[in-house]
Amino acid sequence: IITFELTKGFNKDELSIFANNESHILAHYRFVTQEVLPKLQLNVEEMVYIWSSIQFLFKEVVKSSYELTDDSINTFKDFYKFPIKINISNLKSYLYSKLNFERIKIDNFLSILINPENERINFWKYPFYKDNSFLLFPLITITSPLLPYLLDHWIDIGGINLDTRGDYFEEFVKKELFIELQDKNYEFLISPISTFTNINEESEEIDLVINFKAIVLIAEIKCIKYPLDIRDKSNAVKRLTEGAEQVNRKAKFLIENASQFKKDIGEISGKEIVKLVLTNFPIFTGLVLSSVPIADYA
Repeated sequence: IITFELTKGFNKDELSIFANNESHILAHYRFVTQEVLPKLQLNVEEMVYIWSSIQFLFKEVVKSSYELTDDSINTFKDFYKFPIKINISNLKSYLYSKLNFERIKIDNFLSILINPENERINFWKYPFYKDNSFLLFPLITITSPLLPYLLDHWIDIGGINLDTRGDYFEEFVKKELFIELQDKNYEFLISPISTFTNINEESEEIDLVINFKAIVLIAEIKCIKYPLDIRDKSNAVKRLTEGAEQVNRKAKFLIENASQFKKDIGEISGKEIVKLVLTNFPIFTGLVLSSVPIADYA
């Protein structure tokens, strides 16, 4: 049995854990950080704050195991050399006492960390498995988690699906690009519209059109999930491939009807057309799909 006592003040190790976790938000989730997840009544930053407190507790637990002189696992009983379970009430009590959060928010967050009874056990997605009044766990998936994978899962469960995230991401990219290009004194025009309809009532939704001095950038903005396994990777590549095929089709439409959209995109005749798929993770940056390069916005 391992016990801890809370004291007043800040712990530099815990602040370091939170700072590291916050870096994932800044790198990949700024477009959705403050959005309240409707099914949890939490935003991403609040979830990461609670998670950081849980991580800190379990990393302190790991330190208590350093005194082991024999950490070999030869029989089932050898597993009991290491912490493998925590009382649910004790974990809640720790978080209630430590954090300035409504209890319902902490309860909601803990509920999505527990592997559902009818699902295959996946500790990378659900760090805990409930056994009566205890939560069972392997330490590694809590002390060294794949946080982007967890965040995607939490946001999904919280009620913001990938398509909705894509809308937030598109809006974020446009605002950020406008500020960056303006600060650098580029000569540019970002189209204020996304739906382009010609005189024949044919239309295309184009996420991003930027007219520069010598080139025109036409891009699809695709939000993907962090690919942990081969199925995740396949789904991400499929989504990016769809984006590449879309940008090829939409660029052709825009070029053929450019004179009708001059008010919104400016003069593009004679300029190089650059097609691109922008995404939120750098994992596929540099990949070329359907002759269109993939780039990340980070």
